Order: sequence, then structure tokens, then C-alpha cells
Amino acid sequence: MAEISYPPMRRKDRAITDPAQLQQLLEQCQVMRLGMSGPQGPYVVPLNFGYKIQAASRLQLFFHCAAQGRKIQMIEADTRVCFEIDCDHRLVPGDVPCEYSYRYASVIGFGRARELRDPQEKEAGLSRVMARFAQGPYYFDTGVLSRTRVFIIEVEHWAGKRH
Repeated sequence: MAEISYPPMRRKDRAITDPAQLQQLLEQCQVMRLGMSGPQGPYVVPLNFGYKIQAASRLQLFFHCAAQGRKIQMIEADTRVCFEIDCDHRLVPGDVPCEYSYRYASVIGFGRARELRDPQEKEAGLSRVMARFAQGPYYFDTGVLSRTRVFIIEVEHWAGKRH
């Protein structure tokens, strides 16, 4: 498979490059928007998420969903995904319409989604999601766990931006 080349960020003055600031942003933002593409066109859905940052800023994202649905069909057809996470929103009014602006912080990235099928991997992925909202340890009912699908996104490229 050929390596994908991602264009550089146009506004380098807004780039967030410090790993600690990127992690803080992932922790602060509440929703991930997952973008997928399929035969019927693109699809974007908001999700709760968890994350893990490994050495060299290698990012893994985790999410869960029901056993069926459009998201599942699209990932099964094409594992390539895009994600967007944002927070710190603030409208900056201007004197005329074209002078209005918006303040925000965001992370945008690309990767491949893969279902975690092993029960221990599923629990670990769900624990990453829960860790953002409550302190563990976490207990997952086996009945619920068997009906829940858990995915990991192995992120290939990601970048932070603040305006």
C-alpha cells in the first residue's frame, strides 16, 4: 500500500505542535466527529471517544457503537476514516459581516478504523472512552459487551490548530 502524503497546514502560525498541548486538547474536547466515505457518499457522525498516545506522538482513538448501522457498513467497506475534534469556541464580532471571525482549538486527522473483537481488547477500548468521564476501575456487563462494537482508529496523521 502506498504511503499517503498529507499537505502541510496552510496557517503554520496557528499550528499546535507541542505534544502536551495536543494531549490537553484531546482531554478537553468532548466530541469526535468521524468522517467516512462509501458508495452512497460521505457520512459524518458525532461520537464519544477515548484515546491513547504512544511514543513519538502516535495516536490511537477508540469509540463504541451499536451492533448495526450505517457507520458499521461504511467502515466494513472502507477502513479509511477522517476525524475532527474541537472546543474553545467563541464568536468574534466585527463591524461588518466579513470582519466576523471565530476562535477555536481543533485536531484533525486521518487513519484506519478496526474493530476490536477480543473481549479483553473491547474492555480496554471502552475503558479508554470511560476514562475521559469517570474514574475506574470499570465493570462492563458481559451481555452489554457482547452487543457493543468497539473500534480503534490507528491514526496515520494528525494536526492541532488554534485560532
